[in-house]
Amino acid sequence: MSDISHRGDFDLAAELFLDQLRAGKRPSISEYIRRFPDLSDEILDLFPALVAMEKLKQDQSGSTVPHSPRESAPAGAGVPERLGDYRITRVIGAGGMGVVYEARRESLQAPVALKVLHHGGRGDRNYRRRFQNEARSAARLHHSNIVPVFDFGEHDGVLYYVMQYIPGQALDAVLDHVRRVRGGLPATPGEVATTLIAESGEASEPAPARPDSTHPGSLASADQPTYHREVARIGAEVAWAIAYAHDRGVLHRDLKPSNLLVDDRGNPWITDFGLAKYEGGDDLTATGDIVGTVRYMAPERFEGRSDAQCDIYALGMTLYEMLALRPAYEGRSRHELIRRILESAPTPLRKVDPRISRDLETVVHKAIARSPSDRYATATELAEELRRVAENRPIRSRRIPPHEQLWRWCRRNPLIAGLATSAAAMTLLIAILSTVAFFWIKRANNEIRENLRRAEIAEHQRSERLWDARLAQARAVRFGRRSGQRFDALAAIAEAARIGRELGHPPERFNLLRNEAIAALALPDIQITTEFGRWTDDVASVDLDENFQLYATSDVRGGGIVRRVADDVEIIRLPDSPDQRRLAFGPGRWLADHHSPGTRHLTIWDIGGPTPIARIDVRRPVLSWDFRPDGRLVTLLHQDGSLATHDLRSGKLRVQLPPRTIPTEPILRKHPTAPFVAITSYFSKGFEIRQVETGETLSGEIPWPDGRTYPGDWSADGRQLAIPVPSAVKAAIYEFAERPPTLKLLRTVDLLDSTSTIAFNKEGDRLFGRGWGAVTFMQDANTGRNLFATKAFNFPLVSWDARVLRTDRGRTRLFPGMVNDKGRRFAYWSVAEGRECRLIVHSAPRQIRRWSSLSPDDRLGLGVSTGQVALVDLATGREVGSLPLKDPMPGLYAGFDQSGHLYTQSKEGCYRWPISSSPDAPDVVEIGPPLRLPLDPDYNIAATSRDGRIVAQSAWRPGAVGPESGALLMNLDRHKTPRQLARGVSLGNTTVSPDRRWVAFEGQPGSILVYEVETEEKVWEATSQIGRCLFTPDGKWLATGTDNGRLYAAGTWKPGPQLGPGYLACFSSDGELAVLSGGAGPFRLVEVATGRELARFEDPDQDVEQVSMSADKATLLTTHKKGLLVWDLRRIRAELARMGLDWDAPALAPAPPVVPVRSVRFLGAESIGR
Repeated sequence: MSDISHRGDFDLAAELFLDQLRAGKRPSISEYIRRFPDLSDEILDLFPALVAMEKLKQDQSGSTVPHSPRESAPAGAGVPERLGDYRITRVIGAGGMGVVYEARRESLQAPVALKVLHHGGRGDRNYRRRFQNEARSAARLHHSNIVPVFDFGEHDGVLYYVMQYIPGQALDAVLDHVRRVRGGLPATPGEVATTLIAESGEASEPAPARPDSTHPGSLASADQPTYHREVARIGAEVAWAIAYAHDRGVLHRDLKPSNLLVDDRGNPWITDFGLAKYEGGDDLTATGDIVGTVRYMAPERFEGRSDAQCDIYALGMTLYEMLALRPAYEGRSRHELIRRILESAPTPLRKVDPRISRDLETVVHKAIARSPSDRYATATELAEELRRVAENRPIRSRRIPPHEQLWRWCRRNPLIAGLATSAAAMTLLIAILSTVAFFWIKRANNEIRENLRRAEIAEHQRSERLWDARLAQARAVRFGRRSGQRFDALAAIAEAARIGRELGHPPERFNLLRNEAIAALALPDIQITTEFGRWTDDVASVDLDENFQLYATSDVRGGGIVRRVADDVEIIRLPDSPDQRRLAFGPGRWLADHHSPGTRHLTIWDIGGPTPIARIDVRRPVLSWDFRPDGRLVTLLHQDGSLATHDLRSGKLRVQLPPRTIPTEPILRKHPTAPFVAITSYFSKGFEIRQVETGETLSGEIPWPDGRTYPGDWSADGRQLAIPVPSAVKAAIYEFAERPPTLKLLRTVDLLDSTSTIAFNKEGDRLFGRGWGAVTFMQDANTGRNLFATKAFNFPLVSWDARVLRTDRGRTRLFPGMVNDKGRRFAYWSVAEGRECRLIVHSAPRQIRRWSSLSPDDRLGLGVSTGQVALVDLATGREVGSLPLKDPMPGLYAGFDQSGHLYTQSKEGCYRWPISSSPDAPDVVEIGPPLRLPLDPDYNIAATSRDGRIVAQSAWRPGAVGPESGALLMNLDRHKTPRQLARGVSLGNTTVSPDRRWVAFEGQPGSILVYEVETEEKVWEATSQIGRCLFTPDGKWLATGTDNGRLYAAGTWKPGPQLGPGYLACFSSDGELAVLSGGAGPFRLVEVATGRELARFEDPDQDVEQVSMSADKATLLTTHKKGLLVWDLRRIRAELARMGLDWDAPALAPAPPVVPVRSVRFLGAESIGR
């Protein structure tokens, strides 16, 4: 701080000096000499005596503080008892710039610390600005270790600012106390004077303190390690506070023990920012001025430089003094002290006190390094290092050897270290004991290991045997053709897969399970999967809801209960009825309660809440009823033949049709979407369909003379109605159209057993039935072919009518069923339709044995039988068209090419048929008119390029030469007649590359011949064990039967991957997959790039020859003696994925919506052969 003006005589100087001394401070004599240079001689002579006298007075009185505020305040200071809202209580400190009072804020009755500018400096403008600078610097900072400034003001010319009152002591007072407690003698007046003369700069100012603080005493009495950790902790907190101030552009510039306050909890507080400098503020020192206390000033300060490194140095010097209990530098004069600071280094701390840790010594000496570059770069770094010292953690300023790190860890974690030591001792004891019993323990361990090894081997062998057993079980069940052939086989395969994963089986074992699963998925099945409740002699009726989660039973006494299928818990109990009743569920929450026989009254209960509500209660006799599937309407057939439709939500009558004559015991079936009902009766030879709103009626005739109808079923889309006729053991299937209402007999199918009830599946291409012979069966609704049948115990009770077969909402479960006659438990069937592998039966009696093909848009499948080409719609599985043709000598052939044409080769000739949709009906496909090609129908099957413009045909005439052998090649864009190739050579199978560059033939004997289309020259020849060659769709490879299905690169004809054994049937459209068949047995799906088998497909009838693949790789079409087999790879892979057996290939895209083909029209068919 700059020198202040000479403002008084020796009395004023002495009064100020005594104020500080009585406040417990150690005022600097040299500072007073500097402030009052004219009085230097008097100050040097008399001030030491004043110190000795005050010391003697305190020893006699036993007190170190003034007894009253007025006594402690300097008489000439001119400070009133009140300053604004603050009432002064007592003096608690004094400094070079002012006096600190304890005061009380009257408005809040709260203690504060009040610093007041010295009377001598109030008229000095520079002095006043310094005082304001001190207040502003501290007020900018809000930190838990910096004394906060609340207010600044002036009262009657007296400047003051207000601080938080902190109970505690200044650090220099704490150090004096520590020195005395640790055995140091009180300083003599001469020593005090010498020490004070050696100091210079601004006199120390204590922060507000209370002399009765107990912390210094506890600190002084602490053991040495604890004291050192407390020093590190206090230093770390001060360093963090200084770092906070530096971050906000404030330098303290006078850190020393007297400017650090330690409160009664041991927390340090920084005070006295009288020398502070901050960014944006006025620097009240001239360039080169030296401000601060010399003992704590960094060497560069004497050159007039001041930065954050100087505050780090000052804090380091303070820590040094706290540890050594003496200043780092001693000097009898100011000049001697400055010389030592500039020329020598402090004594190492561990030489002063060897008990100081090496880390703490390292940190302090790094902080007080003479060169700023050797000190910590920031106060934060110093704080972090001190925190590590306080926590007994390694510091970064010194490399810690491993043994010392271990010792530090033990000190930080004494409990764990103790436990570890105990554990080590126990381990040693165990080692000694184990040495004594070594041989016995070793033998016992060997026996245990051997037994464990044998047990593991036995468990592994047991698991392997169980895996084999599950695989054998799956195969046996699958070939048994009984109920459970699919469900039980898949369950056994899933169990084998789980075992295989536990045993870590290689991929080949899982491939076996995958192939077995595919074979099981190709099978339809009907099996009882759930049992519930129990039938007793007093049960009158039982029914399941549409989700098969609830079941309702009534008894002969008129009771009615609804229970849960899963656990048989009672859900609803209906009020008792005096009549016997039958209960039947409707959609959703509706339950029909029919009082029959007797009154035939009907109540519709709403069971969606905790208690049933009678929504509709009809007191007229009701013979039959049915709900609309959406649960909004119910239609009743009354005894007088009238129809009444009620709104279920409101309970109101919506439509009432007049009475009319009806047959005995009629059964009503409501159309799923339109306002129509079908009415059948066993006592009638026909049936009728009535419009429930207008009464319009359609009569249905049964095509059998003695036919009597039982309740039929509508398909889910309402376009078909199936009526069973038990006497004929047949079913009639009608096509129904709503606008205008029409009814047309589509077909009749033979049923497996005489039955009173049948039901459609969801797609409308399967019929479920339950026969009088206790047979539950599933048949193809298009052909009547039996898909599966199983015999179980006949159930004396079904739902609300004894002639109804109940299906769930998804039409994948059937009710009723009974497990056995003894157990008398209710049960329902689960149905697997085997849609993963559908057989589309050819309507003609001829067998489809030769060819199969898929249209480019994957809507149509084609099969060739003797004298006929059959086309089927893959979406519905129905045959939609056929073309009769005469077989030539090699056999009839037809197939789709990639250009969207149908190619036929028959006795009538070789034709190319364009394919298009009918302009007036998108569900009708038109094929034709045909274009005749100048090819020989008695040659082998022709092959075309992708665009259909290159056509090649070979002749297979063993031993023949001349025009009867060789091949024909035709470019439809250039040739009017075919070109002759390989004259005199018998050729078989033919293929054309998609890019039209190459044509390849199977030669005789056992060879492959390749010709260039443009030059018609042979470019390559190779031997072939299997006479099949085919270009991949991308034209990169020519696949052959050579060398285990070797591929050859087109153009270079270099050998490539192998596809493995089998007859090459087809490629996928992208050329990534190939299908190889093995004659009539299973066929393989192979990855072209690697030759790896992905899956094997086994027809349940072992009757596969030709295979085609759809463009999206989701469908495989194979020939079958009865028609075409359609393999749905989407469904198959979804089921395999569920079992964790799918092959590693990208998932197939969802099936796009398609318009089913209703029919195919051949245009110009009458012109072929002419």
